[in-house]
Parts: sequence; structure tokens; C-alpha cells
Amino acid sequence: MSAPSKKSLIAVIAVIIIAATTWIFSASHQEAVVPVDSNPGMPAASTTAAAGEHCGGNMTTARSCVAGYHCAPNPQSHLPFGDVGGLCISN
Repeated sequence: MSAPSKKSLIAVIAVIIIAATTWIFSASHQEAVVPVDSNPGMPAASTTAAAGEHCGGNMTTARSCVAGYHCAPNPQSHLPFGDVGGLCISN
């Protein structure tokens, strides 16, 4: 029986590398992302904002104004209202 050729050894190594890479980066072997409470022991932030408080913005935790108020651009800010939100003012 003769020794394996250089081409066949390279092919086997390539298959091993591809299989290992696929296994390492597959979803079943990735660590789960667990949210961390940045304020342990503190009450959860309110989802509503009262008169004059910050509201809106381009984020999943943007606060909404209480009944009778709406979110309007902050006149003291030069930033885009849709991105940074504004202040709750009376309807």
C-alpha cells in the first residue's frame, strides 16, 4: 500500500477545517445572550412620561406620553426628533 498523495492530504485537511468551522459557528453551539439588569434591586423604568419628561426616540424602550399629552421636538435640541425623541407637551 502506498503513502497518501499530497493532494489527498490537503483535501482531507480542508474537509476537517470546513467541518470544524461549521460546527463552531452553528447556532446550537453559540452562547445564549442573557440580558443583565443594570440596576439590580431597583424598580423597572416607567413606560410612560409625564408633562415635560423625555419621550419617544428610535429605541425599543422609548417612553410614551400619558393621556392628554403628545411627544414633540425639544426646542433646545438641534438633533433629529425621530432619533432622539422629545418632550411631552399638552394636546
